[in-house]
Amino acid sequence: MKSLRLLPLFCLLSLSLACASNRTRIVERSRETSETTYYVPASDEFEVSYLTPRSEGGSRMRSQTGKAYLDFEPGTSEIQPNYRNNASVLQRIYDQIRAIQDNPDARIIGITFIGRTSPEGEFSANMVLSGERAMAVKNYLRDRHGLSEGLFTVAEGGEDWAALDSMIANSHLKSKSAILSIIRGTDVYDEREYEMSKMPDMLYRQIAAEYYPRLRCVEYRIDYTMAAYSAKKAKDVYADSPASLSQEELFSIANTYEPGSDAYNEVFETTARLYPNSDVANVNAAASALTNGDMRAAARYLDRVTESSSAYWNNMGVLAIMQGDVERAYDYFQHGGVLGASNAAKLLQ
Repeated sequence: MKSLRLLPLFCLLSLSLACASNRTRIVERSRETSETTYYVPASDEFEVSYLTPRSEGGSRMRSQTGKAYLDFEPGTSEIQPNYRNNASVLQRIYDQIRAIQDNPDARIIGITFIGRTSPEGEFSANMVLSGERAMAVKNYLRDRHGLSEGLFTVAEGGEDWAALDSMIANSHLKSKSAILSIIRGTDVYDEREYEMSKMPDMLYRQIAAEYYPRLRCVEYRIDYTMAAYSAKKAKDVYADSPASLSQEELFSIANTYEPGSDAYNEVFETTARLYPNSDVANVNAAASALTNGDMRAAARYLDRVTESSSAYWNNMGVLAIMQGDVERAYDYFQHGGVLGASNAAKLLQ
């Protein structure tokens, strides 16, 4: 865990603090009506906490995903490269593969294709058709670009009812409650399609025309490994492709800058944007925001944290101090590890 000294902004707090002396005396009443006296340093410093990301070792696993919306003749799996937008869709998949192949620090370890269909027709037939279409994409790319057969995995995805459910739920269709009732309340897939077909003709045709085409696709995932970068190399990559870097590499870049500088803070903000579900990324972005005096951003990042650590509680305490809630800050600091204890002690001197 790293720490950074944070210059206090207490004279600017909405709380009325006398800043003429070195310390401000605040008396808080507990629920038992006894008094606790806190001394808020007006010129002292509070420290924020950073977490060091876990090392991924010598190489890192990465994946790129996408959906290929190819046009097939109804009920068939034969690819027609020059039909509608098929050529550009197929080229886009290959461009992703080629970009990874051309990277000397990357090695592709697998490419997976999963076919998806819309619900028209029998469930079992659509399951087979989805696999055949995924296989057709694999064969096309393998033969056209000389890719190794051993890289590929093909799977039958069948009818994509989950995607249809999501589309309808987020639509503005007046009858969406009735449609969702059919999707969610009918277990057998062929019966579900039958119930859908019994809807008013105009509504069914609208769904078939607007939503079903978006279900017919081949999902793909390209799995590859990336060699770990030194801080210097990671810095070069960051300029063009920050998304290809691990949290560990981004953290090493931040540490090449002056703590609290714009560049330093920008790296932590970028890390939280690229890894929005990472507690480490959000705790560190909050610490960076606190050093910048940005309470709103710090609160937003801390609100995303799912598992509380001593670094989280210490930063929550610093945020509470900046918000003027000294008693709550003291409580938070009690869970804040070494830095939290140090910060709490400053309130009782």
